[in-house]
Amino acid sequence: IRVVVRGVILVDGYVLVAHCKGATNTFLPGGHVEFWESLPTAFTRELFEEVGLCVQVSNYIGMVEHQWIESVHEVSLKENRHRHQINHVFAALLPNMNVLPLLESREDHLEFFWVQSSELSKHNLMPSPLIELVEHFVNGDRSTFWNSTFAS
Repeated sequence: IRVVVRGVILVDGYVLVAHCKGATNTFLPGGHVEFWESLPTAFTRELFEEVGLCVQVSNYIGMVEHQWIESVHEVSLKENRHRHQINHVFAALLPNMNVLPLLESREDHLEFFWVQSSELSKHNLMPSPLIELVEHFVNGDRSTFWNSTFAS
């Protein structure tokens, strides 16, 4: 089970998203939590490592539990790996930022860009319940959000 922290960084109606080059989906920025760090500390570390942003973590928005099957292809072996991820999501601010900054990834496999909050589904934001989480947040709903991609 992977514990991940993600953030909603909202500037002038746009949300920051990340994308692995060659993939068909986007995701909220963030990453894996190390054993020795808190969720907010992990988020600020990941954003600085990946794109050089110094963010200020605000409030906890919610959690999305996600499961999927990851296909692995090797020379003569094909197996499916079941994955389980717990995504903790925080609101984050870019202090003194009123305009969308141009972002350059510090990691070769990642790209970062801004998407209008109303168009996240067009960019295949995963896991998909995060689209609803962002909508709630953008519309001023500050209740804690929870959803899961597990079948009931």
